[in-house]
Amino acid sequence: MQREITPEEKKKIHVVCPVCNADDYIFIPSMAIAGTGKGLTSIFCPVDTICEHSFQIFVDNNGIVRGYETSDYELTFSPVESTVEEKIDVGDKGIIQIIRAIFADEIFFKSIRSAFNNNEIYCITEQEYLHDNLRPFFHKLFGVYCPEIVVCTMREYNRTVRKTVYSSKHKNALLFNADLTAIIKQPEHFKDRFRLDKFMLETSLLEMVDFTKQSDEEIIQVLHNTIVNIIELTVLLKNDVESKVIDNRRELERRLQKESGRKIHFDYAALDSMLKNRFDIDAERIFLKVNEKIDKLKTLF
Repeated sequence: MQREITPEEKKKIHVVCPVCNADDYIFIPSMAIAGTGKGLTSIFCPVDTICEHSFQIFVDNNGIVRGYETSDYELTFSPVESTVEEKIDVGDKGIIQIIRAIFADEIFFKSIRSAFNNNEIYCITEQEYLHDNLRPFFHKLFGVYCPEIVVCTMREYNRTVRKTVYSSKHKNALLFNADLTAIIKQPEHFKDRFRLDKFMLETSLLEMVDFTKQSDEEIIQVLHNTIVNIIELTVLLKNDVESKVIDNRRELERRLQKESGRKIHFDYAALDSMLKNRFDIDAERIFLKVNEKIDKLKTLF
């Protein structure tokens, strides 16, 4: 899988449409400019990148636009009725297996973790199956605890969604292109190299169900009940952490493991992430303060 380009490796370029003067910013890899070996790099801005017009810009090595060029004539194509769409071979697979196959493991498990954390999920795709099923799928799993799920085409993303997802309000949103299986934007705590063992909570959820014997409805219901149970237990534990009833991470994990009553494997990172993102509670900081007080008391004796 292609490595995600970090923000530091991108150039932010201010572009003004030479036709209507609409302006916006685009982000391109710095190497795309530096690697040309030219004084200026040409970049084509298709329709809906900035506005309804398409044009070409010429950028110097510092990412500053030095010129624009528009076409004298542009071909347009009307869609024909018999458009060819990519077909998904679903066979006997259930919705979870289909979505996981489309996303691949990294996007699939980061999407589930994002939903646990109450962070928005933005999916760019042209696939009708995802437009029809992805949002209902997450709502069935997480119920009232489901975050905002946005499924859009690339055209819709360039027109409106891009401005939204890159605003400060959505700094922890997960944004990916499902058709390219590429993550475009993700929270800081996701940026380490993807390893499945960091998603024990999500993998153990899937181990609870039998895809060969249970129907989609049965699987969704089992997972929904467990997910809601986990989140509601986390609410109770949040109160215990705040009131210092729980004062260390091991006890926090043990309590949640015991009270869930299910064979779910919790790693502390998942719990800490849920507390921080869903409830704005920094458990680690609270535990640290408690331990500092204990250490200080020990020095008095």
